[in-house]
Amino acid sequence: KAIGYAAFDGCALLSAITIPGNVTAIGRKAFNNCPALTDVVCLIPDPTLVATSRDAFLLPSGQYGNRTLHVLLSSISAYQSLAPWSEQFGNIVENAPSTRN
Repeated sequence: KAIGYAAFDGCALLSAITIPGNVTAIGRKAFNNCPALTDVVCLIPDPTLVATSRDAFLLPSGQYGNRTLHVLLSSISAYQSLAPWSEQFGNIVENAPSTRN
């Protein structure tokens, strides 16, 4: 249910992940410095209920334009208004597959 501190920090070849809907916490630097990470599918319906560190998806370059966050239908406004999602993803789109937890 939690993605811990620096769990994937520095995974240079990690290009895509899916975050299950039952995740309740994403720790500091969980996906820090993963330059190839361009597609994140997030199945969490309400990001305000998840403890997400502001530095969970940091890149040293600060260039997030090629990163896409795929979220569930009707969740987009919540992700667009909440850091780190709004700051560390250049594109936030509503096309994640719905699923049961």
